[in-house]
Amino acid sequence: MIRDNNPGNIRPTKDNWHGKIGVSDRNFIIFDTLANGYRAMLINLYNVVRNRQVSTIDELGAIWAPNEEPGQTVNMNWPNNVSKGFGSRTLPIQFTRDVANRLAKAISIAENSAFDQAAIDAALQDSRVMGFYGTKFGWTPAEQAEKKKFAN
Repeated sequence: MIRDNNPGNIRPTKDNWHGKIGVSDRNFIIFDTLANGYRAMLINLYNVVRNRQVSTIDELGAIWAPNEEPGQTVNMNWPNNVSKGFGSRTLPIQFTRDVANRLAKAISIAENSAFDQAAIDAALQDSRVMGFYGTKFGWTPAEQAEKKKFAN
């Protein structure tokens, strides 16, 4: 079970996430569906990597799961757990559909000890996610054509 339909444990920000229906008592966004939670996680992940020039799981962990302990910048359990599903803590993150799928699973497991492949697939097929990432995300020409079927 993934708490609050929020597989990435996204906290409230100024962003008005599609499907956001509230905030939990633990200060995490509550999404109406798990697919919308994965959708938000994938978009947030892309923005963090692109805008903050993050290139590895270790660097991502310092932002996604900062350590609350004084003098430490990252909770070392998070990058260790995510790298099990991704392959390496220091391998550069190159966005492709496969990498997005693997990271969505790995982050969901690190944050919630579970993942839902059907919800990840639904998020990856969402026209807003496909449009957000476009060809930079590594969609094949066939997937680009399929994207038009889901246009808003």
